[in-house]
Amino acid sequence: MAELEETLAGTAIRLLGDWIMLEHDDVSFQLCFRDGKLIISLFSPYFNVPLYTTSNNSSPTITYYSVAFVQAGSFIGRGASGFLADAFGVWNVFIASGLSLTITLLAFWTGVPLPDAVVVIGIFTYGIASGAWIALVAASCATISPTREFGMRLGMLWSCTALLQTFGPVICGGKSKSTSLKQSSSWLALVTQGNNRFTYAAIFCAIAALIGTIITIAPKLSDVINARRSQEDDGGDSKSEKSTPA
Repeated sequence: MAELEETLAGTAIRLLGDWIMLEHDDVSFQLCFRDGKLIISLFSPYFNVPLYTTSNNSSPTITYYSVAFVQAGSFIGRGASGFLADAFGVWNVFIASGLSLTITLLAFWTGVPLPDAVVVIGIFTYGIASGAWIALVAASCATISPTREFGMRLGMLWSCTALLQTFGPVICGGKSKSTSLKQSSSWLALVTQGNNRFTYAAIFCAIAALIGTIITIAPKLSDVINARRSQEDDGGDSKSEKSTPA
């Protein structure tokens, strides 16, 4: 029992030390800030997709299956992202998926009313883009992290974003007029001020996704800069060794 307590205490101390090191690790901080900014709005459309369909006067069948549509798109996006990342590079696909989120929200989720076919395409497309993005978070972190630091960085990344992702659905929340679905009321400005439509909330989600995508390049850029500095330091050391007389 004493050995177990010592082991747990040692593990807790190491974890605390890893968290304290976050402020000295630029890449970890940038990863958490980047993904936190985007993920704050990532799941809001998932929660409000029936509201989106009813505001477009879609058929009750589309409203009923709207969650299934977005989840089906997410399933395809998660599965296809790995093959695309192998073909075009993890960061290229990761950034493209973030931009696709912004484009999809602005193109399909802000204008009303839309035809049923366009509504389904918008729901399905958002599912694909969001699924690809969430699947590549760990991969993008792995490409710029040393093996011994990958677990710590990914753990801090998910821990920081877990709390932030709960804010988005509350900020965008609203009450649906649909009589076929019983939805909980989450009154806050965006949907309420939008006359029970997802238009304002979609704009908020698109802006958050765009900002998160723009700063996505920050961790990769820091990794490139650090690599160049290391090469310069190694080159300077080698030159000094050559210039030192034997």
